[in-house]
Amino acid sequence: MGLLDSFLADPGRAPFAGAAPTVSWREDDDPAWGQELTGAGAEPLELARRGRSHGRVALLADPGARRPRPSQARHLWQRARPICLPGELTPLLRDWRNELHRALLRADELATGPGLATFLERALGGRGARFRPDGELDRVDPERDLARIAAADSQAPGRRLWAKSGRLSTFPADRSLRLRFGFGEEVADDDSRDEPSHRALAALARTACPEVALVEGARDLWGYVAEAAGAKLYPTGTIVYWNEPEGGARLHHDAFRDDDTGGQRGVCYAQLAGSTFWLALSSGDLARRAIEFHDLLAAGEMPWLREELGDAPIDTLGELSRDPGALSRELSRPDQGRLGPLLDRGPEFTLFLVDSGHGVLLGPGDVLLLPNHGLVRTAMHSVFCASPGRTLALSFGLRQAR
Repeated sequence: MGLLDSFLADPGRAPFAGAAPTVSWREDDDPAWGQELTGAGAEPLELARRGRSHGRVALLADPGARRPRPSQARHLWQRARPICLPGELTPLLRDWRNELHRALLRADELATGPGLATFLERALGGRGARFRPDGELDRVDPERDLARIAAADSQAPGRRLWAKSGRLSTFPADRSLRLRFGFGEEVADDDSRDEPSHRALAALARTACPEVALVEGARDLWGYVAEAAGAKLYPTGTIVYWNEPEGGARLHHDAFRDDDTGGQRGVCYAQLAGSTFWLALSSGDLARRAIEFHDLLAAGEMPWLREELGDAPIDTLGELSRDPGALSRELSRPDQGRLGPLLDRGPEFTLFLVDSGHGVLLGPGDVLLLPNHGLVRTAMHSVFCASPGRTLALSFGLRQAR
């Protein structure tokens, strides 16, 4: 057994369900390791986000990668572990190539503040259409939001729907965008359990962005989601993503409350063009990996971290490691709270998670399911653009039909 096979078979590594394996590929690795990766046909990928390097990974081909069996998916879902469905939508992409091409170009129009209003005027149709633009709304995040436009629903005149365009960050070189659909008061109503409004919101997204129907119409996908979750879930809260180089998202989750079993049960992410690289794992697994990472630091590994960051974040992680509940709560805070400077510093923790089995490359047609059961039992995830240019993806919140 070679170095690579031994590494992948290590019992401490958790193979990512449905995904081809990835491992770190550092410049100071033993030459024999690099030679074996090259011999295995590994493709290198540099991970960078908003001016910060997170190291290099080796992407290994696995032609046998396939979605987990339904029984395995149920087990993973209950533990809030991510599930990759490789090539789930690939057979549909060719028939939708014109819509996907137009969707990629849509980012050019939405990159300016007035672009959203122009787009919605055209996309929602004229007289007799169910939805129509209904004026500008305040921007909740003025630093990143470009525009927010209300949409009137002729089937429910009192319903407050909206769409907003915005950048993913304020980093100048990150040109990534997103188009998000919502209703009610942004933030305050993000966790609303008003099913009729969620259904109307899904219809608004389909009307404005035809490519949404590609994913929502994939019956086999939604049958699989129902089997995994043990309940029939429907997609809503659509977000269209255009990740570009230097773009992505820091480690976060999509839970709203301690117990989300009656609310948002998870997220379905569909890559439609280009590629993104993800770190994804359950909040419980993240806590365990954080403790393992601290043990390495306590044993003297990566001494430069203490030199550069000081004692506080490392000592804080050590203290929290003795209280699993407190550690889980801290990790669920935005940007991991006091632990963010350590865990998001760069390649150290990122590549540690990759080598532990929690990295996955998503290409066109791949789907990623991120289960959710509440703030401390949910799927955590971090995203990097893995293409030299613009990518296209859709994200849906998953809610249980009542």
